[in-house]
Amino acid sequence: MPSKESLQEFWAGIWSEPKEHDEGSSWIGDVKEKCEDMTHMEKVVIGVDDVSRVIKKSHNWKAPGHDAMNPLSMLINDLKCGYKMSEGQAGLISHQLYLDDLKLYAGNKRQLKKMLEVVEKFSDTIKMEFGLDKCAAVHVRKGKVVEGAEVLELLNGEVIDSLEEGGSYKYLGMQQLLQINSNDVRKLVEKKVLARVRKVCKTYLSGRSKIAAINSWAIPVAVYSFGVLKWSKSSLQALDRKIRVTLTKFRLHHPRSSIQRLYIPRKEGGRGLLCLEVMCARQCEQLRHYFVQNRSEFVEVIQEKNLAFGALDLASVDLVEFPLMSLEDRKQEWRGKELHGRFLRVLESQNVDKEWSTEWLRTSGIFGETEGFILSIQDEVISTRGYQRHVMHQDVSDRCRLCRVQNESIQHVCGGCSVLAPREYLERHNNVAKVVHQALAKNLKLQEEEQPYYRCKPPQVMEAGGVRLLWDSEMVTDRAVEANRPDIVVIDQRKKEGLIIDIAVPLDANVERTVVEKKRKYQPLAVELKEIYNLRKITVAPVVISTNGVVLKDWKKLMETLPLTTNHLKLMQKAAVLGTANIVRKTLAL
Repeated sequence: MPSKESLQEFWAGIWSEPKEHDEGSSWIGDVKEKCEDMTHMEKVVIGVDDVSRVIKKSHNWKAPGHDAMNPLSMLINDLKCGYKMSEGQAGLISHQLYLDDLKLYAGNKRQLKKMLEVVEKFSDTIKMEFGLDKCAAVHVRKGKVVEGAEVLELLNGEVIDSLEEGGSYKYLGMQQLLQINSNDVRKLVEKKVLARVRKVCKTYLSGRSKIAAINSWAIPVAVYSFGVLKWSKSSLQALDRKIRVTLTKFRLHHPRSSIQRLYIPRKEGGRGLLCLEVMCARQCEQLRHYFVQNRSEFVEVIQEKNLAFGALDLASVDLVEFPLMSLEDRKQEWRGKELHGRFLRVLESQNVDKEWSTEWLRTSGIFGETEGFILSIQDEVISTRGYQRHVMHQDVSDRCRLCRVQNESIQHVCGGCSVLAPREYLERHNNVAKVVHQALAKNLKLQEEEQPYYRCKPPQVMEAGGVRLLWDSEMVTDRAVEANRPDIVVIDQRKKEGLIIDIAVPLDANVERTVVEKKRKYQPLAVELKEIYNLRKITVAPVVISTNGVVLKDWKKLMETLPLTTNHLKLMQKAAVLGTANIVRKTLAL
């Protein structure tokens, strides 16, 4: 990526060097005279939001047309020179202009010189220089390139070389002569797309930012050619596959993870990568619809000359809808997989909050390699002993390498192994609990600032001004209570209120049951504490988030019960999924 200094130096060389324009040039008066009848536009203040809104609606294949405010186009059109694509065509095609890229069409060499003189005078007036190394002339007679054509000489004595058969020039990024060299351009596009994908993968961006960078910097290289070059379905699928291989090479995507999930939006639990096959179909459909619906003479001639083997097939009268794989089709394929689809089926459960269960994919800022690893855990494609024996059909024991009792599945490693429970599961559980403890301590004015959960070591008791905050403490009661050691207890003597908070990080399938169990389990303790401390009310608030970050629909209600913000909820979810990834890596030595 270019540095800030190099960008400043580049643009300073263009915009910061003073130029003396020829304001007395004859063509300026002609243009002014033609524009006298135009109504002046009212003053409009354009803000950032206005620009953003228009850009989002614009297509990358559309550009402003030639109008009276384009003086160069006006001057060229006034010459009445150009080329007819068919005998019955009334108008002439004289030029194509996009920003500083200009292509001139003339019926003969005399017309072309005349047009070049106008362009040269215009350029001299505004002090715009010709890039002669990028200029070329093509002389065509009866559909064939004329060999040995003489060069074109400009007014200042410089010359523009003529192209021979087999040569090419670049216009708007496409190498072409009488037609675009499709095979060579396609290979160049593929090479450039993959090179940009590799560059993005080598950066230290988060997983979400890497996918966004690929979508906005690499994919558009290919999208630019859609509708111009004819891409076969197999070619697009092959390029999509090469992009996935590159992601796998840099550990952003597990080779056995769900492919469809990669192209599903992040709010639906996917990765949000753009699919070239779908982008091509949409672009071609939009372009074809534009040309077929346009009734201008120029477009009608293009439709007439466009043969069936063109990228848009404009010669066909009927509009053919391009087949697209919808979001629901992708989700259905993902859902139908026995292992891949389990996580999606959990997300779509009645009481699960899908938006918050996938929040970490959008806001956590987790590195791409870690994100890909977490998703492979959710897809259940990690090479556990159970996976090796029952899916890969290898001759190995499926018993857990630690407890030697249960089948070593990914679910068993994440939350069902008795050997991992005393230390690894407890550490993950405590990291989630520390987020809640820090938020409570600051809200109750027991400490000034919150510390990151991975650095925090909560004291067992914090007390000030009639408020007591207890961490992992055994509560002494008058009557024996079985569950008397919740994770966090708050006793507020000023308000005569209390809170019993218990944290749990169960497997996805056990989230609902765990919430109900926690409420039932600590209800007797709540009754005892209410009597002992003479409290007006005491609330049992279970905080339950699964090993994969799944939460229920009442998750956001925690902000009403506890002094938590949305940022705290995101931190708890991040602590849970990162803890799970750490456990799997250590256990399986990955």
